[in-house]
Amino acid sequence: MNDIVFEVIKSVIVIAVMVLVRYAVPYMKAQVKSSDLAWLYDWAVYSVNAAEQTVTESGKGAYKKAIVKDFLVNLAKESNLSITDAQIENLIEAAVYTMKQEESK
Repeated sequence: MNDIVFEVIKSVIVIAVMVLVRYAVPYMKAQVKSSDLAWLYDWAVYSVNAAEQTVTESGKGAYKKAIVKDFLVNLAKESNLSITDAQIENLIEAAVYTMKQEESK
C-alpha cells in the first residue's frame, strides 16, 4: 500500500514540475522582459527630456535622437538586455510623443 501511495505522489510531483516548466517559466520570462522594457522606456523619457533641454537649437532633431539612441544602446548593453534597433526607435518615438502630449496640456 505504501508503494502505491509513493508512486502516486511521485507522479503528481512529476506532473507539477512539467506544468511549471511549460507555463510558469515562460510567463515569468515575459514578466521580466516587460519590466525591462518599462525600465528602459523610463530612461528613454528621461533622456529625451534631457536632450530637449540641453540642445536648444532648432533643426537638431536628428542629432538629439542620435544622442538618445546612443545612450539607450549603451544602457541596454551595460544591463545585458537584448534589444533591437527598431525597439529602441519605438521607445524614443513613444517618449517624444509623451513629451509633446505633456507640453500641449
